[in-house]
Formats: sequence, C-alpha cells, structure tokens
Amino acid sequence: MAERRAYAAHAAGRGLVVPKSARGPVDHIAFDAPDYDAVTERLERKGVGAVRNTVHGSGPRQLFIEDPNGVLVEINVKASDDDGGRDG
Repeated sequence: MAERRAYAAHAAGRGLVVPKSARGPVDHIAFDAPDYDAVTERLERKGVGAVRNTVHGSGPRQLFIEDPNGVLVEINVKASDDDGGRDG
C-alpha cells in the first residue's frame, strides 16, 4: 500500500489521477516509441491532450493519455544522447 501512495503522490504532482482502486481489469498499459516529437505532434493534431513526464537521470520521456474506455496509456521514449532525456 505504501508504494501505491508514493506512486499516487508522484502522479498527482504531474496532473494524473490515480484511483484508490484499480480502474478495472487493466489499470494502464505502456508502449515504447522511437520519436518523442513525432508522437506529441500526432497527438496534438488529433486534439489529444497528454500529460508529460520525464524520468530524471537517463530515464525516458513519457506521455500519458486516457483511452475512450478509461484505460491509461503510457508512452515511453528512451532518452537519446542528443536530447539528454529532457521534456520538450
């Protein structure tokens, strides 16, 4: 339970809502993507708002969106040597 509280506190700081219990059979799914700018541009063109997060250090840049069924979708883009993993 303590781990979930820490996760919920971190998520809330990024603007994500973590329900007290799971959203259903699936809380969230995660995908890797090769190009952060391409993904964000495509989401913006489609009018899909995304919560952005950067995992400090050499972690990925992340985008979080909610699908029409309420499942949270996490998109991870590994940091490259060119961007240092910074959120754009």
